[in-house]
Order: sequence, then C-alpha cells, then structure tokens
Amino acid sequence: MLGELRHKEVTAFILSESSLFVWRDHILLKTCGTTTPLLLLPLLNRQLGWLEGYEWFSYSNGALLKPGLQPSGYRSNEELEQQITHTLLDLTSSTDGSKSSLSFSDGSFEFVSQKPTKYNSPTHTVVEIKLINLQECGQFYLASDSTAIDKMFSDLFREPWETDHFHFEPCGFSLNALHPERKESYATIHVTPELGFSYVSFETNHLNELRSQVKKLCSLFCPRQVIVTAQYPVLPLCLRERGGKFSGSGDVIMDLLPGIECERQYFEEHFEEDLKIVSYKLNLPRVHW
Repeated sequence: MLGELRHKEVTAFILSESSLFVWRDHILLKTCGTTTPLLLLPLLNRQLGWLEGYEWFSYSNGALLKPGLQPSGYRSNEELEQQITHTLLDLTSSTDGSKSSLSFSDGSFEFVSQKPTKYNSPTHTVVEIKLINLQECGQFYLASDSTAIDKMFSDLFREPWETDHFHFEPCGFSLNALHPERKESYATIHVTPELGFSYVSFETNHLNELRSQVKKLCSLFCPRQVIVTAQYPVLPLCLRERGGKFSGSGDVIMDLLPGIECERQYFEEHFEEDLKIVSYKLNLPRVHW
C-alpha cells in the first residue's frame, strides 16, 4: 500500500499500479500493468463470501497494449475470454437469480452481473479516458522530484478536491482524488510514460470539471489516440415501460475535446443490464516540434 486518503464515507488507496476505493456498500478496484485482478475474486469469495452477497457487479478489461508482458493466461483475447468465463461466470452463476452478460469490442471486454433485488444500479455516469502513444512524456524523465510532477497536475484538481499521489522511480505516476462535498465523487489517474507503450488512464464520475481536465491532459501529453468510454445508468425495462425517465446527464463524450483537432475512428454503444455503454476512439494529429 503506497498511499491512503480517508473521508467519512470513503477511503482511497494507492496500490502498486492500482487504485482501490472502499465505500460502505461498494468497492472499486482499478489496475493497470501486469496485475491480474481476476485472481483476487476467488480469494475474496473464499475468505469473505463476498460474491455470495453482491447485488451488482461489473468488470471491464481494456485492449492489451503489450500482450507479451502479461502473465501466462492473459496474453491474448482468447485467453482473457477463457479466464473471464471461467472465473466470473462460474462465481456469479452460483448466486440465486443473477443475470450476467459478457460483451467484447475492439479488444475490450465488459462483464455485468446483477441480482433481481431492490438494489438500484449505479446512478452516476462514469467516464474513462485513455490517452495512448504519448508524444510528450519526457517530462516524467526530466522531472527530478515529486514536486515537479505535482506542478504538472496542479490544475486538474483544485479545492475542494483532495488528492493523494505516488511518483514511481524512474518514471510513472498514480493519483487518487476525492471530493469532500460529494461522497460518491472520485477520480483516479495512472501514467505509464515509457516510450513504445506510453499510456494515461483517467477515470471519474464527477463531470463538472471533466471538459477542462481532458483538455489539460491532452495538452500535457499530446496523445496520438484517445479512447473515451462512458457508462450511463438507464432505467430498467419495467420502469421504462411505465414512462419513467432518468434525469442524468446526456452524452458528455462529444463535448470533451473542445478546440482539439481529432478524427473519429469508431463509435459504438450497447446495453449491459441497466447500463448504456458508449465508446469512442479518436485519432489526434502528430505534433511537430
């Protein structure tokens, strides 16, 4: 455990290449690198009976940037699908009445399982931004201490946000952020600046400042490619049939890259239980210094 940030309703941990957020009734684990979170689930189930009591569960796995660096069993889409099917479907199918679905698109997997209870699916839109093939990542190698790294991210999270971060040697960066006035709001950033597979991951469910944050990240790292994925909560079919409406935000993705030249490579949307998942892949121009 490399860092900890505590609020009354949530505790955020920085782990090696990972972030863990723990609320009273749900948890969020986000990993990158060569971590294998699927191996954690059977352990949690054996020791805590965790999956026996779940009401809503989601797992996603992005496209592998360096498959050859992954552990055996996680080096291809076929191996990943087998691991997901064996681990997640077997664990969740043992629970009474659960409904599960697995989808695959452009190298990414999305798994959702939900019990038929009164529990409501998440009511927050969650947006994940992936910046790939960074053209300006040398700043991490030039920065001699964590203070210089802090300045690079100082404009992303202003008060009342509270942040906790860790600077890896010789490069790399992880940051968790909590909003004290909104107990459910969080953000997390992980930076892998190595040449050849440079990558930034940014995830949040707090949309008020998202536009300026994405603009700042694109300006800071000059990625060649941006993948934006959003999960929108939707009403269950039974409520939609009764004329119910969800009062959440609309499609925020189209408004995320103001003033930034980009070419849309693909767009996709689908439904997983009570979630609408929208994904864009955008190509950005090469920067000529």
